[in-house]
Amino acid sequence: MAGTALLFYIENYGEWYIFFWKVILGFLSGCIWALAGLAFAVWIPNKYVALIAPFVLYEAMWLALGKIPVLNPIYLMRGDDLNNYPLSGFMECIYILVASFVVMWGLKRRYRNG
Repeated sequence: MAGTALLFYIENYGEWYIFFWKVILGFLSGCIWALAGLAFAVWIPNKYVALIAPFVLYEAMWLALGKIPVLNPIYLMRGDDLNNYPLSGFMECIYILVASFVVMWGLKRRYRNG
């Protein structure tokens, strides 16, 4: 652990800081993928697509964004790989906003169509 960001945060802020951010990042990650499932359910009226598509999207993002850790969902959930927990939380909030806009756009479209 010598030289890692995890050790830096433990030494400067304590273990509770790490615990707090791990819980927050896990919660935000769950929000992202729940909204992704809702977005697929709103846009595609097949319950199996709504169940499977978030996993496919997660894997596709993991493979496509492998070299960009700030955008890769694998690195955002942990926070350790970016060496910055608040940055991971901020990026997850951006993903939540994007997913929320997609859900709202789909709901407006569906309500207009009747």
